[in-house]
Amino acid sequence: MRQWEYLRLDLNEAPRRSDETAMLNTSGNDGWELVTVTGNGIAILKREIPEPPKAGRRKAGDASG
Repeated sequence: MRQWEYLRLDLNEAPRRSDETAMLNTSGNDGWELVTVTGNGIAILKREIPEPPKAGRRKAGDASG
């Protein structure tokens, strides 16, 4: 099952001479996806938590791992 983690980003705290889009682009480069922006400038982002590799035996001829 897919699992998500969430990030709350206050767009009102964008550094001077910068903008909200730059903050969102930086987060996007880290794998975050914008879900919504509230009326008071709070962005909610999410990204998938990768599933840990399943332990198990390798198949014959499988050189990976």
